[in-house]
Amino acid sequence: MIYKRGNVYWFKFVYNGVQYRGSTRLTHKAEAMRVEARKKTEIIMGKTRKEAPDFSKFVGVLAEVWIDSRVSGNRCKWP
Repeated sequence: MIYKRGNVYWFKFVYNGVQYRGSTRLTHKAEAMRVEARKKTEIIMGKTRKEAPDFSKFVGVLAEVWIDSRVSGNRCKWP
């Protein structure tokens, strides 16, 4: 699916249960549709892979803040 945000076209589609979306950085719909088709082809051919975000650092910081708040008896304060 191609849609417009401001003056720029964006693409959004689902392949094998994974959602892909992004900016084409283009202002002409026909060119944006070609970018979307190229992106789909790359994904189907295995040239591009969407990786899961790494939340390990966030979880570690969250755990430290929570533990510190429990030990000190204060409310959680983000660093």
